[in-house]
Amino acid sequence: FPSHDTKVPAGWLNYEQFAEKMGICTEVAAVKLRTLARAGLCERREFKVKWGDFIRPRPFFKLK
Repeated sequence: FPSHDTKVPAGWLNYEQFAEKMGICTEVAAVKLRTLARAGLCERREFKVKWGDFIRPRPFFKLK
């Protein structure tokens, strides 16, 4: 693999981290984060991170 910066800046959460923080399941967290992003209440960006055996872009969210 080419070298990728796989560091996610502080304050950005993925679906699983948001779910844990809010005490809800990952599926509900995903729906809530997508709704917040469409409403402009959070920012969505993709960061390349190691996911299993691969480096892939994954969505991360930052609440405003």
